[in-house]
Amino acid sequence: MVGPTREEAMSRSDYRYLAAAFVALLAISGGLVALQSDASLVLVALSVVGGTAVGLVLVAYLRWTFRS
Repeated sequence: MVGPTREEAMSRSDYRYLAAAFVALLAISGGLVALQSDASLVLVALSVVGGTAVGLVLVAYLRWTFRS
């Protein structure tokens, strides 16, 4: 018996959840690094925004690279 193909196993919404989790991971990571270095709340917020921007750029690049 053959299992489902990759396209059948992972729907488009699964990829969106994975991309959103990746962006959230980078955003939270940026904020936590800023908190660890005793930054002000403004810098922590800017780090979260910067992490979100980097995450979105990386997701866009990966989608462009691995498009089928």
